[in-house]
Amino acid sequence: MVDSFTMLPRSRDPAFRRRILGKSVHVNRRRAIRWLQIGGTLACLIWLVWRLDLEEVGSLLSRPRWFYVALCFSLTPLLILVSVWRWQLLLRARGAAPPSLELVRLYVICIFFNQFAPSTLGGDAFRIYATGKSSALPLEITAASVIVDRLSGLAVVGVAAVPGWFVLAARSGRTQWFLVPLALALAAAGVLWGVARGEAGLSSAALPERWIDRVLATATAWRCSIREYRTVPGTLIAALALSILFLVLCGFNYWCGALAFQGSVGAGKVFLVIPCILLLGNLPVSVAGLGLQEASAAVLFQAVGLDASVGLSAALLLRCKNLLLALIGGGLYLSAAPARVPRP
Repeated sequence: MVDSFTMLPRSRDPAFRRRILGKSVHVNRRRAIRWLQIGGTLACLIWLVWRLDLEEVGSLLSRPRWFYVALCFSLTPLLILVSVWRWQLLLRARGAAPPSLELVRLYVICIFFNQFAPSTLGGDAFRIYATGKSSALPLEITAASVIVDRLSGLAVVGVAAVPGWFVLAARSGRTQWFLVPLALALAAAGVLWGVARGEAGLSSAALPERWIDRVLATATAWRCSIREYRTVPGTLIAALALSILFLVLCGFNYWCGALAFQGSVGAGKVFLVIPCILLLGNLPVSVAGLGLQEASAAVLFQAVGLDASVGLSAALLLRCKNLLLALIGGGLYLSAAPARVPRP
């Protein structure tokens, strides 16, 4: 097709070809990442089958202590309410006041996308667009609230995981494990230093230009989001406090899950490894954390002197609970009007 007699055919137009090539590269990159995540999930599952006694795990799962199973499930509404409360505080700080029940509904649907989307960011994308659509809010407000909500949770989990990681390294006698948190801390410090100094700081790090552009784009979104809340430090402090409460409830949730399969489980040991399990489960190296979180629970439970089979059983119980909650979220999503709840 020729646009005019003075223009090249679209197939020979350099700008058109670059645009099509860019889309093709983006699609291929997404496919490659998806296959890598599938490979990561399969690797974790194969490792679990190879290293653990599945007969023992099956025996534990067939004889649960139903009181602690019920207690574990009863904590789910509390976890949701704390998360929605934190998100609602961040929205109200920007002058937005969506109904609480609407936020609960959108958060449960978010769990559906987190469980069945290739990455754990699918739910966040849904929250940004669906909240703006259903409550007629600008995307800048909803995006800032979700980004700060996510960062506050990750910040608390990351800080809580550092002492646990060092204790685990000391108990296992593998002193080389100290290099892992040290390398991560140095890398995070380098990125933050570059972000603080802007493009000049990142350019001086001798990084590839496309990496700099990507880091700058992400950092700009984070910086703009946090900047909107600098005038309300009380809201940020409250969000961090609720993130700490959420982490404590997660630890109690895992502890109840472990007690469902073993009579005596040290609460201190469970609370020590929970931040590490949550942090590893958020790494984008498997499909929705499947396999990675279960393998992390088995390894870290064994590292603190607990039974690896109990850690895996507790992780599987929580996985079943999340899947049940995700199915409820999927039903809410399908029952919503397409005009009000867009696809992420």
